[in-house]
Amino acid sequence: MTSAAIAIIGAGLAGLTCARELTQAGKRVTVFEKARGPGGRLSSRRHLNSTFDLGAQALTAQHSDFAEQLRVWETEGCLQPWKGTGTLPSWVGRPRMSALTRHYSKGLNLVTATCISHLQATEDQQWSLVDTTGKIWGPFTQVVLATPASQALPLIDQASASLKQQLSQVKEDPIWVAYFALQSTSLPTAKCLQPASSYLRRATLLNSKPGQESELQRWVVEATPRWSQEHLDLPKEEVARRLFNIWANDMATELPSHPQLLDAHRWLYGSVSTHLQQGFLEDAEQQLFVCGDFCRGSTAEAAWQSGHELAQALRKTIQ
Repeated sequence: MTSAAIAIIGAGLAGLTCARELTQAGKRVTVFEKARGPGGRLSSRRHLNSTFDLGAQALTAQHSDFAEQLRVWETEGCLQPWKGTGTLPSWVGRPRMSALTRHYSKGLNLVTATCISHLQATEDQQWSLVDTTGKIWGPFTQVVLATPASQALPLIDQASASLKQQLSQVKEDPIWVAYFALQSTSLPTAKCLQPASSYLRRATLLNSKPGQESELQRWVVEATPRWSQEHLDLPKEEVARRLFNIWANDMATELPSHPQLLDAHRWLYGSVSTHLQQGFLEDAEQQLFVCGDFCRGSTAEAAWQSGHELAQALRKTIQ
């Protein structure tokens, strides 16, 4: 019998974890990612000969299995410890957060810059994937959706009523992020600041991370979900300016009116406010599966656990 061919849509931490474990078990896996590279909310962006971590700023572990995985990644050279401000030990990407998913995707059959628009059932009860250019991929015996729940819903809409119903319970919120670089060396050097206002949920000095030292002070400022929703459709230039001013007011210090760099990024599904409290979703009859942080929470640990648990389940049930 021909071994199962598995498609995984989404190359964030959940999708990569599921794909890597299935591939190591000898399964035939293809991962599709709409961006130019893997990463999801572990992505980084290059500016001014430096990098800015735009999503997760550090990784922490509440559970022993993920703590062990973090130590493995440290041994493999893509993570390093960071003495952050929290009570739990922290790790950051080496030298940036996207280094982890770049490392984790090595050896996988990864198709990037390809946006899957819908699933198409075949006559022999398998699945083909159709991308936005009309190209058809497959067939595949199983399909795993490892995207944000809001992006998985339209893909699953006509394919599985049970998965659609469960995914509809997830509530995801947008997060606006401003990032900027300053010449001044007189600013506070705390690693992470809890802002004084009710509009920001975190400000991170990237220079404090090991391997990210720079002559410029580089900050990433995250708005709260409420502020982000209220300003959802503003141009990113205006969002960057407003968040910079809010941050400057919180810092209560005189800042240059024209930073070396001032920009913003919108995570349309950047936070999960209502999750499903389970490891993953499955429609065994249709051979459709869903994993992601929203299954268990909103952290990188939740994403890894979801992908790991789904991979363990699939390894037991497929040829």
